[in-house]
Amino acid sequence: PANVSDPDLSNNSASDTDTVNRPPQLRITKVAFLSPFIVGQPASYTLQVFNDGGVATSAVGTIVDVLPAGLLVGAPLPAGCTAAGQTVTCTFAAGVQPADSVAFQFPVVVTAAAVPSVTNTATVSGGGDSTCPADPRCSATDINPVIGSQLTLAKTASPGFTVGQPAT
Repeated sequence: PANVSDPDLSNNSASDTDTVNRPPQLRITKVAFLSPFIVGQPASYTLQVFNDGGVATSAVGTIVDVLPAGLLVGAPLPAGCTAAGQTVTCTFAAGVQPADSVAFQFPVVVTAAAVPSVTNTATVSGGGDSTCPADPRCSATDINPVIGSQLTLAKTASPGFTVGQPAT
């Protein structure tokens, strides 16, 4: 029905389109370099954190990786990472853009106690993502086989042993 005071209803509405960006959404991956690990050989892990959200990270982010028995923290650690005992902690600054990532590669020393395999999990938190570290995408686990030393001993004797005579 027509409004008596406003006979033209075609100009009585307005619309506005707003884009709502998703907050930062972190996701971590973990990859072992040298698989399988070999006792005594150089090895490392690469931890990479992606921002799958709609805006840049708004706070410092932290990755915590507690190495299992049989692995020791190697040196040197990359910038942004520190170690205390078996725990490697890496921090990254706010400002990781959507669809971008940050990565850290740190060395580990593989000992005989790691045989036959190691399971290692890293977790990310912060960055303005309130769902981390609880969400499953905020942790990554790598299961890596470990090869230990394979020693073989062989012993042979010269033929024809005679009592009191030298032999090899």
